Parts: sequence; structure tokens; C-alpha cells
Amino acid sequence: MGTNYFVTFEPCHACGEQPDDIHIGKCSAGWRFLFHYHPTLYQNMDDFRMWLMGKHIKDEYGNDHTEKDFWAMVEERQTRIKRKDEPRVDARPPGSLYEGEFEMKGYRFQEGDFS
Repeated sequence: MGTNYFVTFEPCHACGEQPDDIHIGKCSAGWRFLFHYHPTLYQNMDDFRMWLMGKHIKDEYGNDHTEKDFWAMVEERQTRIKRKDEPRVDARPPGSLYEGEFEMKGYRFQEGDFS
């Protein structure tokens, strides 16, 4: 079981239409955070961090998250999951990836829809 995170937007002031949320990734027990890659929005990790600045982040349960808290959670998962004294839930060697996954600056990404 995991928790999905999204960037959400306010409705358009002129027409009232609600822009679609953008899935930014998923946090699952025992795993590093898996980011949802959107190549039309950013091309690398630095671009992604810049794109996310000032955005409204919400999880699938409707909880709001500050950008600072979101990155703290991501970083905690990056380091805690890699510690040698903790069992790895996925039982894969560090750095190994599933088909369709890739890394940018040590962070896991996957293009296309996933839940």
C-alpha cells in the first residue's frame, strides 16, 4: 500500500474550470519514493525541483503538504531505505530498477501512468 501525491490547482478565475491534478509520485512502504516523470513539464531533477516550487501539493487522501515537508519525506525515504541495517522490502540490490523505471540524480522515476 502506498500514498500518491499530486500538484493541484485553483479553478480558473475567468471561466471556473478546474485544471486536472498532476500526479507527482508515490510513497510506498519499504521503497524509495517513485516520481512520475512528465517530460513535457521538466527534463531533469533540477528542472523538476524548480517546476514544483510554489505549487500546491496534496496526497490522495486530501491532506495538504508544504514543499518543505514533501521534500523531507522524499529525502527520508531516499536514505532510510538505503541503510544496511534495515531489511529491504523489495529485496533488490540498491540501484536496481524495474522495467520502465530510470534514475535522475539517484531518484527513481517512471514515465506513464501508475498507481
